Amino acid sequence: MPFEFDAHHKSKFDEVVKKYPKNYKKAAVIPALDLAQRQAGGWLPISAMNHVAKLLEMPPMRVYEVATFYTMFNRFAIFSSAVRAHSQTCLFFFFLAWQGKGRQVLCPGVHHHAMHALQCL
Repeated sequence: MPFEFDAHHKSKFDEVVKKYPKNYKKAAVIPALDLAQRQAGGWLPISAMNHVAKLLEMPPMRVYEVATFYTMFNRFAIFSSAVRAHSQTCLFFFFLAWQGKGRQVLCPGVHHHAMHALQCL
């Protein structure tokens, strides 16, 4: 899906970049990725990273490195609420996940990274 900053986030991006000297605007990569993640709804799609790289005039790989290094950036869509389960049920689902079957049992088509959303009581 294509990504571009909307008017609100673009103006915030421009404010952030103004804080850095013109030859060091690449240093704004972390706040720029944060803005992109906020606009995307809490996760950072590859198209958003490419857009940030283009705006900051830096190689996309450098942006990917930053986005994958810092844990505050979510590379996959996250659930808006955690699933709560009884401890025995939770253990069962984690056992299935360990065997690689949990994703198919819980919700087919959901990325296996979403399994961390289970919260045991």
